[in-house]
Amino acid sequence: MPTTALDALPWSADPADLVVAADGDDAAIRLARYLRAVQPAWFVNAECRLPQHAHISFFPPRGASAQPALQLCGKCPVVLACRAWSLSDPDPTGGHGIAGGATAPARRAARIARRRNPEVS
Repeated sequence: MPTTALDALPWSADPADLVVAADGDDAAIRLARYLRAVQPAWFVNAECRLPQHAHISFFPPRGASAQPALQLCGKCPVVLACRAWSLSDPDPTGGHGIAGGATAPARRAARIARRRNPEVS
């Protein structure tokens, strides 16, 4: 498997630290627990795990813009792997937040389309 400069970086953060949870945000807390338990191999190369992006919320409150998270996903070297992960059934994000460069409603729509036409992914 080819390596990148990111492969040489030590794992320096708990992936759950990337989840910015508002008080009582059960979805963010569930995702944090999931990421602690099952960290996908590609996650070490994810742009969102870098400390300089910790201020970006991947679980924006209702009515808040998802653009900062979506823009970061657009620059991520592992966005395709993250998208494939986020579209798995059951939804590993619990059906909330931004993952793989898509909002939860967009991921739901993609899952429905895939079920209706399995030849399209």
